[in-house]
Amino acid sequence: MRELAATTADRILNPLGAALLVARRLPNGVDAAAGAELAQRLTQMTSQIQAVVQQMARIFRYAPQTIYGTLRQIDLTEATLPPTSDGKPTMTGPVTGGLQ
Repeated sequence: MRELAATTADRILNPLGAALLVARRLPNGVDAAAGAELAQRLTQMTSQIQAVVQQMARIFRYAPQTIYGTLRQIDLTEATLPPTSDGKPTMTGPVTGGLQ
């Protein structure tokens, strides 16, 4: 569970914090070019968050990785199954792990 919390903090809260900083600039008024750049950054950051949440929804096994010292997080690439063409998790092979 600690690894999942570390993964969430790293992969979701960091881009979310950056998105909030960008959003706080908007009330100060920006020209069209700056507004377009800010909108692009917000779109990129929210897309990153959306991709991580979608990966987390497909976690099918426990796959921690060491970040530093004893701090670990879930390796989302190793822990998730690839989605099928309809976006649902692939469940064709035997599940070798499980959430612990």
